[in-house]
Amino acid sequence: MGQLRLPDGAEAGFRLESADEFGPIFTMHLYGAGRRGWFLLHSRYARPDHNPGPRSLGKGQWRTFLGLVNGCRFWELPELLPDWHEIASGQIVMDGGGYLDLAGREGTRYHHVHRILESEPGLASVLRFCARLSGLFEPPVPPVAEPQSATPDAELGAAPDPTT
Repeated sequence: MGQLRLPDGAEAGFRLESADEFGPIFTMHLYGAGRRGWFLLHSRYARPDHNPGPRSLGKGQWRTFLGLVNGCRFWELPELLPDWHEIASGQIVMDGGGYLDLAGREGTRYHHVHRILESEPGLASVLRFCARLSGLFEPPVPPVAEPQSATPDAELGAAPDPTT
């Protein structure tokens, strides 16, 4: 994954990569300084009109992202979970595949975490924030309710009263 270089004007940067065997695969780079930030995005499942160029973060979004990163204690998390030796020795059986990589650089400090299938709730919050921010993944369309009938008899399937 490298050491994550910061572009000009950035005080901190993060690279999030996520893959799920049943869902989207995408990579997001987030950069910022002070209260301002921007991001770059790539996905194999992006819509044809997707613009991968830099996009500014909205008011408060850079600070929200940094709050999520700090809230999950990213800088203190172990790089790998579960232990690779347990997977290789067969002590842990994995069915399926999905992963989350998050690398961050702030000044001279660099950290990287990699999770397979399971991750801490805080990392899941970072992923959900980035997925929502990306705009690539449409929320499911809520079911359309059937129109309600005007009379209670019609709802029950009873024949209408001819005297009314």
